[in-house]
Amino acid sequence: MKLMAWKLSRRAAVAWRASLSSALIATALPCTVSADEAADYPNKPVRLVLPFAAGGVSDVIFRALANELSQQLGQPFVVEIRAGGGGTVGAGYAAGAAPDGYTLLQSNPTMIAVAPRLVKGLSYDPERSFTPIATVVTTPNIMLANKNVPVKTLQDLPAFVKKGGQGKVSFATAGIGSTGHTSGHILQQALGIEMGHIPYKGAGQAVPDLLAGRVAFLFDSVPSAIGHIRASSMTPVVVFSRTRSSVLPDVQTVAEAGYPQATLDFWMGLEGPANMPKPIVDKLNQAVKRALESPAMKQQLASVGADPFHSSPDEFAQLRSRDIRRLGEVVETMKLTD
Repeated sequence: MKLMAWKLSRRAAVAWRASLSSALIATALPCTVSADEAADYPNKPVRLVLPFAAGGVSDVIFRALANELSQQLGQPFVVEIRAGGGGTVGAGYAAGAAPDGYTLLQSNPTMIAVAPRLVKGLSYDPERSFTPIATVVTTPNIMLANKNVPVKTLQDLPAFVKKGGQGKVSFATAGIGSTGHTSGHILQQALGIEMGHIPYKGAGQAVPDLLAGRVAFLFDSVPSAIGHIRASSMTPVVVFSRTRSSVLPDVQTVAEAGYPQATLDFWMGLEGPANMPKPIVDKLNQAVKRALESPAMKQQLASVGADPFHSSPDEFAQLRSRDIRRLGEVVETMKLTD
């Protein structure tokens, strides 16, 4: 397989932007929910929009969350798949719904901070068109190596890249603008190295090439890679979260390796259209908290390599704002936009 640097991947970026541009949905409607209706919430099924394909880790996690919320609040929480455009199709749909708490959205940093930078003319604002309700989990990104590559820790990487030639050592990701791509770019900047980026249509397609040695490294999420790590078929090098992953306690963080500037926390959260009533937001926030404390939810998260991560609506809003600014700046340095 020919190696190609991320700087040479502009055609793929243009194609992705074209698919994203279809997600031009109306922005959130004004709130019309009364105090009595908020107190009675929910009194009918709640739609939980999942803006990514069925069968992935986010699908598994949020179906488990929907089940817990259904049990706690006495109404069905129904997962509805509206995938496409890097999450912007589902996001646009949710942004255009009534802010009454009956349409909710699963969100993550790629959807709110990266994809909007690659789309011109989106009809919703990733920060102003939504109401943050609660963060749910962290699913750290991780750097993985082929078993025969002599890189076991991050400290081994610069010498290996230098020996192989700048830009010639390959790393795979789930695609242009993915969190894996972003993590790889930030890490290269921190270490002052250059590797060749090979984007795939999903991390699952990259795994066979990593196992076969056709690419040296893969930047992926812990939940996506945990099965292969547990089977010892690939080497976990470093995680990009602030703290060690609970399911990989022996794998160091980038900060521990000496590069805190490469930290990139990846979370999944629950949001709704802008202007949701505070009583409904608070009620949902506490329901999420109780869900994450349930034994069934803890077991489900541990099985896929995710860590529970609950925050208040205000804390979530601050986290979103920080990521929108920071990741937006990173995207600009990746030269994915015209």
